[in-house]
Amino acid sequence: RLGGPDQLLFKNLRKRRGLAYQVETFSNIGYYGGNMGIAAKIPARKISESISAIFEEIEIMKNEMISRKSLEKIVRDARFSLASVFESNSEQIPFIEMMLDKHITPDSVMQMWNDVTPENVQAVSNKYLPNQEDGNYILYIKDPLKP
Repeated sequence: RLGGPDQLLFKNLRKRRGLAYQVETFSNIGYYGGNMGIAAKIPARKISESISAIFEEIEIMKNEMISRKSLEKIVRDARFSLASVFESNSEQIPFIEMMLDKHITPDSVMQMWNDVTPENVQAVSNKYLPNQEDGNYILYIKDPLKP
């Protein structure tokens, strides 16, 4: 829901508000844990406004249910991403570890995705996505003109 050209964060920050050149979300899921993040290319004069807009979108995820149609598109995109994991050996290693240690197969992952509901998305959003006020997040701003 948040990242990529078809998702709300991109649409709202780039298309509707004109705040960012590029917006995407990412996750790094490893055997022992992971993280997720939002990356955006933003003009320096629009940083504060963009940060506020990002947190507004996070609050929407926490307070409003994602539509079934949006969820179906996300699952379809996730299936494609899973299939692309098997295109290179280095990408397969974490998945092979999960298969051997936890008996998680590509088919079982796809079934778990099929079982996700809009209510699940909202509950996970409330549990894991940060609030701007509590400061429980890492904000990294890089000036491309400085090494």
